[in-house]
Amino acid sequence: MQEKHLFLKNTLIISIGNFLAKIIGAFYRIPLTNFLGGVGIGLYQMVFPVYALLLDFSMAVPTALSKNLVQIDDEKTKQKYLSSSFRLLFFVGLFGTLFLALFSKPISTLQGDKNAYIGYIFLAPSVLVVSLISCFRGFFQSEKNMYPTALSQIIEQVVKLIFGLILVNLFLGSIKIQVGVSTLAVTISEVITLIYLALFYKIKIKKPLFTKIEKDERKILTKDLFKTVLPIMLIGISFPLSHLIDSFLIVNLLKSYREDATLLYGLFSGSAHSIINMPVSVCYGVSVALIPIIAKNNGKQRERGITNSILLTLLLAFPCFLGVFFFAPTIVNILFSRLDYFSKATLIGLLKTMSPTIILLSLTQTTNSILISINKPYRSLTNMLTAITIKIPLTVILLFNQNINIYAGVIASICAFLVATFLNLLYICIKFNESRELNGYKVYKIR
Repeated sequence: MQEKHLFLKNTLIISIGNFLAKIIGAFYRIPLTNFLGGVGIGLYQMVFPVYALLLDFSMAVPTALSKNLVQIDDEKTKQKYLSSSFRLLFFVGLFGTLFLALFSKPISTLQGDKNAYIGYIFLAPSVLVVSLISCFRGFFQSEKNMYPTALSQIIEQVVKLIFGLILVNLFLGSIKIQVGVSTLAVTISEVITLIYLALFYKIKIKKPLFTKIEKDERKILTKDLFKTVLPIMLIGISFPLSHLIDSFLIVNLLKSYREDATLLYGLFSGSAHSIINMPVSVCYGVSVALIPIIAKNNGKQRERGITNSILLTLLLAFPCFLGVFFFAPTIVNILFSRLDYFSKATLIGLLKTMSPTIILLSLTQTTNSILISINKPYRSLTNMLTAITIKIPLTVILLFNQNINIYAGVIASICAFLVATFLNLLYICIKFNESRELNGYKVYKIR
């Protein structure tokens, strides 16, 4: 019962923190969209698929660390593991920062609008900073302390909002520069978040962050972390990779028959996705809180955790889906009042069509966490890659239909999440096929 209460408590903390962060992020996106306009927000959004791709390794670290550290009882070994993780992530992050800065112009040119390059340059340092942030979050999550992660997400968004709006107002008149300083605000927010987590660790944990480790031992620990991170990274990279491909495909193919390609992509990838991701962020807490509990437990406690996590995900996601579908016009009119009539109508249509992804994406992230926790990450990866394999050609095919245009990305995404969710749930049901009744719920015992 105590584990159940801890799971619900941690889920609540992460969900509230992540939801508030998304709310603040959406609140920031409203004036940002109004200042930059459709074209400017399109440029802004073009930068983030590549950025997300480079961050994927570091973003997998909290999950990997929370899973591995929770299984280590010796405190000295935990500190050594954390120290090795920081060293590894520093070099990974440094590589990502240099790559993003050096190849900013070629990447933006290939995406179809070279004006996006300045956004890449200002955003580049945050790749290194986020890599270090991930280590702190993974450590705290392994301790089943979700407060630092939740609060750091809120701090991150508040700082971005403040600096973003100040900097954008200082450079009125140049969309290219405004986009650049908007991404600079992201970098500033990550730096301040890192400072907060480092101070929290120093004050509350009171243990050295870096400990002396023999070379051979460091290799073993680094190899173990990398072995765990790799499949999680590949799982996480799948949809950012598909969004990156979207940023190339959608703008370039739409340009063949529409002059507002960048505008449409901005509404789809920026405004619509930001609204959809808010309710999904509520369910994100389930997947984060789930991993250390399932990884630590076996038998009935594990079974109960898996069942409750799926039920809780559905309980949270379904009302959110209904809310977005039925109140899309109200949401758009309140949040994006300064958009023109065409942009508002397009965004409303996108939201209504995309609303089922709230359920599907929430279930996908929860079932991915289940498979990772029971040491089946490569099954999750296979399912995600199958979904992406369907999504990319479907997007291309639908984009050639001028009547569908930007909705090609929406339809293809729904199909991809549907496939990923179905395959994950099917595998879980197969592996947990000795059914029995627990607390009135049907669960499955692993073979």
